[in-house]
Amino acid sequence: MIHGIDPFDAADAMEIYAKILAGKIRFSRTFPSDAKSLVKHLVTADLSKRYGNLKNGPDDVKNHRWFKTVDFVDLYWKKEVAP
Repeated sequence: MIHGIDPFDAADAMEIYAKILAGKIRFSRTFPSDAKSLVKHLVTADLSKRYGNLKNGPDDVKNHRWFKTVDFVDLYWKKEVAP
């Protein structure tokens, strides 16, 4: 969603599946490094290392540096953020 394509894009479903199993993702040079880190942690094939599946559950995702400026309480209550 950040870049407009999914990390395992392919024309054929089996090719997508193979890319998922290989776990190799290509990022463009313009892809933000914090976002790159988050995506890599979210799509890790090893469930024991995947964000959202670790001891802290969704807090691992929420506490990632990509979300450092997000106040999740305000987001929950749909408070507007000043520009």
